[in-house]
Parts: sequence; C-alpha cells; structure tokens
Amino acid sequence: MHCPSDGHIVSNPDNVKTFSTFNSEKPYVCETCGKNFIRSSDLRKHERNMHTNDKPFPCMHCGKTFNKPLSLKRHERKHLGERPFSCPDCGKTFSLASRMAEHQKVHMGVRPFVCSVCSKCFTKSSNLTEHKAIHSGVRPHKCGECGVAFAMPSRLVRHQFIHSNQKPYSCTGCSKNFNHVTQLKLHQEQTCAGRIFVCVECDKSFQCATKLAQHVVEHKEKKL
Repeated sequence: MHCPSDGHIVSNPDNVKTFSTFNSEKPYVCETCGKNFIRSSDLRKHERNMHTNDKPFPCMHCGKTFNKPLSLKRHERKHLGERPFSCPDCGKTFSLASRMAEHQKVHMGVRPFVCSVCSKCFTKSSNLTEHKAIHSGVRPHKCGECGVAFAMPSRLVRHQFIHSNQKPYSCTGCSKNFNHVTQLKLHQEQTCAGRIFVCVECDKSFQCATKLAQHVVEHKEKKL
C-alpha cells in the first residue's frame, strides 16, 4: 500500500496513518523563530518556554512562577527539604541529579580550574571565582542571624544550615544526618570508618557504632 502523503510503500495498512503523520508537513509555525510543529500543543509549549514570559505554574509556598511543571517541581524541593540524590562516595545529598554529578567530580579527582595565586584546583570555574575572593580579603556575604561574614556565598549557605537545622550530609553507614560536612567526616572517622562492630550478645554485625548501640538497647529492653 502507498502512503497518501508521499507515495512511499507501506507493508502494513495500519501503519499508513502513523507513517503519514511523521512524514507530512508540520502545519504549526512559530512566528518568532519559524520552527514547525505537528501539534498546536507543541507549538504553545515551545512559545511559552522559548519566546514569552508566560509562567503559568506558581509555587504554592512562595508564589514564584515557572514556565514548566518540571521547573516548578525542582524548585519546590527547596521548600520541602527534599534531597533525593545521594552521593555514593560521601553521602552528601542533593535536590538535583545534575548537582550530584557535578559534585562527584571531586571524588574522581577532576579539577581543571587552577587559582593563579595559590595553585589550588577546583572542579568548577564558579568555585574558582568564589575562591579568589579569599585572596582579596573581602567578606561581603553576611549571615543575617549571627553576623558572621564570608568571602564566598557557598560558605554562607553551609553556615546557615546551623540556624535552619537542615542536615543535608548523610552518613552511608548509619543514615545519621549532619548540618556540616566536617561533622559528617568527624562522625565517620570516630564511628563509621569502614570497621565492623559486632554485638557480644548475638554476634550480629554493624558498619556503624551508632547502629550497634541502638541494637544493644533492644537486648536490654528484652531482659527487663
């Protein structure tokens, strides 16, 4: 059978409509850039995302608007404290997969951006730019809660976790959370440094001393 759109031979008659759709002209044209679309809904999405300032998706928490549902969903994770992406190497959590992938360069040793003053290397150019502020001695980023000032905005953000009680750094051994990466490292060195902790009551083993302590309490409660 021949496709009515261009005469191409199609073996299955049921495929004629589908084949014709993909090979026919795209009748919906963007007046701004001239790009063509098969469906009017695709054209509307394109115009909203690329050429207009139409943002019909508002955040129910702060009122900020977005042009795509996915952008709104990513934004709302900040309000909800959702950080579903966890680094398998250090346990640090992220709200976006792209941020986690960026972070993992640290563990891979990829640091192509070098400071011309002290030769310190960084995984991102933005980190290098922030770092250079240290050499200038300027600390423009001030905490509104306690007044402590920082040269880099990222340092201020990490510091503010203390005031907000957010704990984005998670131990992979026991799932305990911390609001600063140094606290996580100290915890891992003291209790979850790759050692095995064995219960003297039942020989059950744990990767973390904290988990073992919780387990021992269960034995004590059963004896009461």
